[in-house]
Amino acid sequence: MILCFYINTLDGTGGTERATVLLANYLADQNLQVYILCKQGGTKSFYNVSNKVTIEYLHANSNINIYKSYLKTIIRYRNFLNRARPDYIIDIGVNLALETHPASFMKKTKVISWEHFNANVYHNYVINSISKWLASCFSKRIVVLTDQDQEVYRKKFSAKNVNVIPYPVAIDVKGNQYNENSKQVLTIGRYTNQKGLDYLLDAWKIVQSKHTDWRLKIVGEGDLHSALLAQCNLLGLNKSVDFVSPSPDVVQHFRQTSIYAMSSRYEGLPLVLIEAKCFGLPIVSFDCETGPRQIIRDNVDGLLIPVNNSTLLAEGIITLIESPSKRKEFNSNAIADSVRFSPQAFYEKWETILSAN
Repeated sequence: MILCFYINTLDGTGGTERATVLLANYLADQNLQVYILCKQGGTKSFYNVSNKVTIEYLHANSNINIYKSYLKTIIRYRNFLNRARPDYIIDIGVNLALETHPASFMKKTKVISWEHFNANVYHNYVINSISKWLASCFSKRIVVLTDQDQEVYRKKFSAKNVNVIPYPVAIDVKGNQYNENSKQVLTIGRYTNQKGLDYLLDAWKIVQSKHTDWRLKIVGEGDLHSALLAQCNLLGLNKSVDFVSPSPDVVQHFRQTSIYAMSSRYEGLPLVLIEAKCFGLPIVSFDCETGPRQIIRDNVDGLLIPVNNSTLLAEGIITLIESPSKRKEFNSNAIADSVRFSPQAFYEKWETILSAN
């Protein structure tokens, strides 16, 4: 079997790229011929891609105008399909249906649209709506991350073959002990409006008023870096907040931490939250759409907080800081439940889809 993963770019540091590389590497190890076709070139993958996987690019650089280059993209994409002849194309993001279906028109290649985001979020209403409709009508299957997303596709777009496959934990958590003596709260995510780090900093101001010996580590990068630094200065949090650039090795951050916090305004299915849980970290998270509720069992292995409420987020963090016994209880419960997100379960679900007629 020949497979092609079609993605905008591999240089991202998020769960989308990590899950894509994880699955591509695994399938290549099963002696399948695997391509990752990137629309944009000029960058390297943030995560380690197996040398058994072939990476190709439709455009040489990463600053192309996606609208002006649309026709050129379709032509180059179709030329690739004529040469590689994949049995399956797996779109990494349903919006890519706008390119995959025209490029694969009248070909025997089957298309799987892999939705990596909240199906209710529309960054561009027209484009997002058309792409979701195309995927629902013409893709052999749509793969989503949560039950809520499955319902969206079924009800809004009358999609028939919609499968739910959550992200797996992508790091080795075996043998790692929970650092119950740490006085650090961790969050990992891009410095964007979506991640709600402004809410987290406001919450941290309240936490610091009671627990000056605790620190907050924010791992990420993005356009709001300067704004977040300015907010941190304004709140007088410079001495208790660390801004750290991302790296592929997130294990070191989990090892140094006793509480994980997430303040996103919305999500798809946050892989880093799954990793935090599999590492046994007690979690305090906004109950945003979608994902946290599918990962966290409220007051069992974490705390779900009404979205966009910094005061309640602070109270949740303070509750765990002041109760080491609850943190330890959440740690044990999280580890026991983390089997739901094992890589093996993820691989088996994908193999079932790929082996279906």
